[in-house]
Amino acid sequence: MALYLVAGILLLQLIFCVSVFFLRPYANSKTPSGILQQERVRATDSVMGSIFRGKGETLQPRDQTNPPAHP
Repeated sequence: MALYLVAGILLLQLIFCVSVFFLRPYANSKTPSGILQQERVRATDSVMGSIFRGKGETLQPRDQTNPPAHP
């Protein structure tokens, strides 16, 4: 009987750990403030991505400033 109680307590602790570390962040992300935070992150990522993609397209290779050395 004591073995069943110990196993039940361990199982209960496992369920509590799962709820604290996995279910609580998931539930917090579904609140209105969590959804707004996700939208802000997506908007920032898209803006930063367009900045860095646009920057690479506008750069041109520099002209060579020194003439090549002739042996």
